[in-house]
Amino acid sequence: MCVIFDANVAGLLFIDSKKRSDAATNFLEYLDKREIKLVVGGKLLEELTTGSTKFKEWLNGAVQRESASIIPADKIEKEQKLLEGEKLKSDDPHVLALAIVSGASLLYTHDENLIADFKNRVLIPGRNRTVYKSDRNGKFTQAKRRQLKEAYCRV
Repeated sequence: MCVIFDANVAGLLFIDSKKRSDAATNFLEYLDKREIKLVVGGKLLEELTTGSTKFKEWLNGAVQRESASIIPADKIEKEQKLLEGEKLKSDDPHVLALAIVSGASLLYTHDENLIADFKNRVLIPGRNRTVYKSDRNGKFTQAKRRQLKEAYCRV
């Protein structure tokens, strides 16, 4: 039940709840209810916490509620170095390394290059990986609900 969200969607999640889409709201609710677990660490953690007090506050509470885990940076960096030798479409080897270390099967992002890398079984062998996106209308569909319920994790 582990998920990762990319820095490019943090602004969709940590805004005024009245402005947040249904898809983003439900994603956070699943985290808050501990139906899924966020994994962060390394460079992604730095990206998410730089300048975002809302995320920092939320993360502190989520770690206490056990709806988030912080993966040690050294574990991620080891995998990241291996990935940096590969031909990636994205500039996010740190996110891919986090997925490998944690076993997270769901990524919330809008970065098409990262999506391609995340789904590449040569880069990340093993289980099927899915991507959660906020559609233009931001609706929380049955497909999105299924994605959240099926998210896999080793942590």
